[in-house]
Amino acid sequence: MSSEPPCEEAPVSELAGGLRFNTKFAALVIVLFPALMGLAGWQMWRSQEKAVMLAVVEARSQQAPIRVSLLQDSTRSGLDRLPVELRGHYLQGRDFLLDNRVLRGTVGYELITPFQDRDGTVAFVNRGWRAALRTREQLPVPEIIEQEVQLIGDVYAPEDLRRLRSAASGGWPCILQAVDIAEMARIAGVEAFPYLVRLRSEQPGVRDAHWETVNIAPERHVAYAAQWFFMGLALLLVFLLGGTNVREWYTNNHGGGKRHG
Repeated sequence: MSSEPPCEEAPVSELAGGLRFNTKFAALVIVLFPALMGLAGWQMWRSQEKAVMLAVVEARSQQAPIRVSLLQDSTRSGLDRLPVELRGHYLQGRDFLLDNRVLRGTVGYELITPFQDRDGTVAFVNRGWRAALRTREQLPVPEIIEQEVQLIGDVYAPEDLRRLRSAASGGWPCILQAVDIAEMARIAGVEAFPYLVRLRSEQPGVRDAHWETVNIAPERHVAYAAQWFFMGLALLLVFLLGGTNVREWYTNNHGGGKRHG
């Protein structure tokens, strides 16, 4: 009759004073606890970053619009969300559709068209959202605005180091997967202002221009940070209560009181 092998005991280490702990559990805590605290700190940093961005956008929204050709600061941070004014006309027949844009739960495109100012400056302007049609072969038809118009918009130049390929399709309107002003200017055969201009609502040729300042509010980042922080504390508590003999050690050393003979 064969006997079953004995159960393998968890590896245990002992510190001075009789305090013991599960070494495998301790190794897991050493790895996970700093990671959870780091995620909490990162979310707090993102919250502060978003709060600063909202403050900058609010301050710049109060400024008077500037002609695009008069903008002097060439840095992204210096130009981002600055109000600008354009007077001229849309360059017809060179429209771009930014793919996979969702508005109110419906998939569609954002319409981007080169606009030529009176002084000759060309800027790519985002004219808002257009609903996708029944099939991918059918594309929204951009409204034709032939007369000269005056437009107000905001420079959109976020500090984003990611570089997605535009993957432009052939023909007009040209479908894009990501905005790349240099590539769009090459395709359209123009020299253009290096950043996109998001037009404001209720202007000629503009529809459904709903622009989010930030995709996640600072308060939500704080909530995420709290979740990571409390997960780290819970992990530490579970380790102390289940991976060590801290309760027994504390009772023996501090909680037993004096014994009477």
